[in-house]
Amino acid sequence: MDQSSMRSRTKGADPAKESVTDEKDSEAETVIIETGKGLELKRTVGLVGAISFTVGTMIGSGIFITPTSVLRNTGSVALNLIVWSLGGVLSLLGSFTVAELACRAPHHGGFYAYLRLGFGNWMGFVYTWKAILFDYPSSLAVKSLTFSRYLVSVLNFCGTPELPVQMIAITLIVTLCIVCVTSNRLSVAVNVTFLYAKLLAMAMIIVGGVYALASGNTGDSEISTGFDGTLESPATIAKSIYFVMYAYGGWQHANTLVEEVKKPKRNVPLASIVGVLLVTVVYVMTNVSYLAAMSRDQMLAADTVAVTWGRNVLGHGVASLIIPLCVMASTMGSANSGLFGAPRIVFASARDGNLPEVLSYIHVRSRTPIPAIFVVTGMAIFYAVASNIVTLISLLGLTDWTFYFLVSISLLIIRYRQRNDKNLDVPFKQPIAVIVLFMLLSLYLVVMPQIEGVTIDLLYAVVFLFIGLVVFFIFTCVKNRTTLCDGFVTTVQLLLQVGPTVPFALSD
Repeated sequence: MDQSSMRSRTKGADPAKESVTDEKDSEAETVIIETGKGLELKRTVGLVGAISFTVGTMIGSGIFITPTSVLRNTGSVALNLIVWSLGGVLSLLGSFTVAELACRAPHHGGFYAYLRLGFGNWMGFVYTWKAILFDYPSSLAVKSLTFSRYLVSVLNFCGTPELPVQMIAITLIVTLCIVCVTSNRLSVAVNVTFLYAKLLAMAMIIVGGVYALASGNTGDSEISTGFDGTLESPATIAKSIYFVMYAYGGWQHANTLVEEVKKPKRNVPLASIVGVLLVTVVYVMTNVSYLAAMSRDQMLAADTVAVTWGRNVLGHGVASLIIPLCVMASTMGSANSGLFGAPRIVFASARDGNLPEVLSYIHVRSRTPIPAIFVVTGMAIFYAVASNIVTLISLLGLTDWTFYFLVSISLLIIRYRQRNDKNLDVPFKQPIAVIVLFMLLSLYLVVMPQIEGVTIDLLYAVVFLFIGLVVFFIFTCVKNRTTLCDGFVTTVQLLLQVGPTVPFALSD
């Protein structure tokens, strides 16, 4: 079979001709051939699985590393708890928005699909540019580094040496990559298993804090000090919300998996809303427990706040190891969720022609988007080596809320365009006031940190997104006008045993 027949789509070729597997002889050799049928994604994720991915992504590293930064930027116990509660409200408003979008546009890729439908390919590409090169890989890096720091704390290294932390993080990323490449069902099983571990960790912390409060054994805790020490700067409070919302990040995660979720118009909205409500209760109670068992100074000095809590409440014996082990399981499960969902955005964008088509290829047997998974994995390893956690979270917050604002506008645009479609089934529809409220709150969180002077984070974000626009126009100009990469694409297909997918078909 020559190279021209191995390529799935060449210039002038029929896009309906795709790749399938063909078993040859007793070895069942897999080859890529042109045929009238292409590869399709399998709907293997049910409601419980979708909820586990939502909750699993949200409860990851954030609740174990950001409480220190939130307290530092709020100044008082009372405002700290208010901000954590506000984070739940914001996430719930956001989940309402994406729940309706999941019904109106049940396409793979989540925000990418909604921005593309609302504003056009250019906006979809800019979001994908941000998601591929920054959002998801850096988030995965943060979770892996958090896993590493807690493991190092268990192993009693002298301090927190960077090289072992980075090597452990890279090992975790590669391990999860293998899981996601192997099987969707394996990824779901891993995610559900670690979900139980992280809920166990949260339950232990909450019960321990409630017991400390009930027994009056709060030691140096300052939980009764209320608003003492409150910082009143709107910019500082907005920054504290960035850290809170990093912990809540993932409320929209089920939307990236729409084409692999059973009954998506029912299960995706339910997964988002149920997941947010559950996590909000858990996060507020966990912070009450932290504040009940630790003084303000202890929290501000803690790199691993849950470990400090464990030592104060459980002592320094074997029992204190339970918390870091559960935290490690939590961050590993959340990283698995992120690495499962992020490549679906890459996949959807490439399938729509906004990225090189090879990134939309899936394995002929496992039906996993291997090239897209490898791209996200490679970027995550880079961030694990090159960046620090606090810087990554600050940049994530600014860019995230910019696109939350744009997604809200996109919903209004899509609503207007579909206003006369009598056959459209939208089982979940929210009042327009909810959309506008979420839009205004998103805009506040973008603008407020700049009130006291333009931050370097804003400059980085503007330059980064502008470069994305330039790349989009360059890619649009050269797309399908050269065959220089055809040999490379064929090699990738043969090595990874991947092929193109059929165009998306709406399914209930």
